[in-house]
Amino acid sequence: MALLDLSLVTQALVRLLKEHIRASPAWSQNTEPKVSPLPHDRLSEDTLGLYLIHVIEDPHFKNPPPTGLGSPPVRFSPLALSLIYQLTPHLGQDSAPGLYTSQLLFGLGMKALHDYPVIDDHTQLVARDGTPLDIFPAELQGHGNTLRVSLLPIPHAEAMSLWTGQAGAPRLSAYYEVQVVMMEPERKQVQPRRVLGFGVQLSPGAGPGIDTTRSVLTYALPGEPPRTVELQPAQVPAGDPVQGRVAFLGQGLSGDRTTLLLRGLQWTDEVETGWPLDPSPEKVVAVVQETAGGRRVVPGIYSARLAVSRRQAFPDGSFREVLRTSNAAPFVVSPRIDSVTLADGVYTVSGYLFSDPDLPEDALQVHLGDSQLTRVSTAPVAGTFRVSAPGTLQLRPPAGLPSGPVPLRVLVRGAESLPLWVALP
Repeated sequence: MALLDLSLVTQALVRLLKEHIRASPAWSQNTEPKVSPLPHDRLSEDTLGLYLIHVIEDPHFKNPPPTGLGSPPVRFSPLALSLIYQLTPHLGQDSAPGLYTSQLLFGLGMKALHDYPVIDDHTQLVARDGTPLDIFPAELQGHGNTLRVSLLPIPHAEAMSLWTGQAGAPRLSAYYEVQVVMMEPERKQVQPRRVLGFGVQLSPGAGPGIDTTRSVLTYALPGEPPRTVELQPAQVPAGDPVQGRVAFLGQGLSGDRTTLLLRGLQWTDEVETGWPLDPSPEKVVAVVQETAGGRRVVPGIYSARLAVSRRQAFPDGSFREVLRTSNAAPFVVSPRIDSVTLADGVYTVSGYLFSDPDLPEDALQVHLGDSQLTRVSTAPVAGTFRVSAPGTLQLRPPAGLPSGPVPLRVLVRGAESLPLWVALP
């Protein structure tokens, strides 16, 4: 996790305070709660202030082992920081109601920071319109940042000394430490790569390298708003333009032309996918298709490499195209479920791809609730299923299952379909 803009951390905390206070039953006012990153002397009326007052280097990360080869300069190591914030409400009007409002804001703010001691990409609150709201700003998403918030136990006498020299009485305040914030280091030119297989790989200069694959899965529990979860290595269905996006993360991944090479357990050679890519130096995004190089992409584990072509100048003054390939990185293609329908007690599951000549019969498993269904070749009876087409299953629930939503799981070569619930009558 790394960032360059400290204000993104402050924005995340301010959003957390504002949305948590607004949703609290104790905030019965019709107005939006006001939360500001300004210092105490610049707060407007009925405003809660969260002000960054101090920054220290985290001692636990001060002397990390060197990364890469040799002993690189310190600029290639991240700077680990602990941010100190002051939580202070506006004094309110010169009356008891104004003072009560400021104390209400302050107490609700402390509860928000207590209820969410860890904030990351998956931290969400419910917005006013009922939709999930990410706490992290968009610029902070997707980089693996995790913020840990803790209340500093500052004694009363020490807190009083912090206000020495201020006009008027000391103000109600609390102090919080947010850690660990990693300031982004400079990129290393040479570093070891993660590989899927053993071997000697030599390349002059900084060639392409994949550190990991990542996907973001969206699902909804019955009766609840959608949730997202990040998977590393990636796991995606083929042919889904939304859920089928795989991100290859690393360095040196873009050039004049970037292509994706794929190898599956059912293939004896590596194929060029021909899939459209969205490349950048540190991330390449691809949507997994149902075919790659004219071959069916059946569910299972695949290894992928990126081939980057760059036009480079040589000492003789000529320009040539230099092609370099990255290390191999794994990701999982899961079976895709498009729809589930019910007719005459039989559930029909449609999607891609449950049966294929490249797949043995025992590669397919179907689970409904806690029960694994038995595969049959005739019309299904209770507790069985059959494959009526490569992308179609028919099943009957086993006897004794309670009515209501029940999870349906389809596994092909160990790759599991995305979470899905079916309603049993």
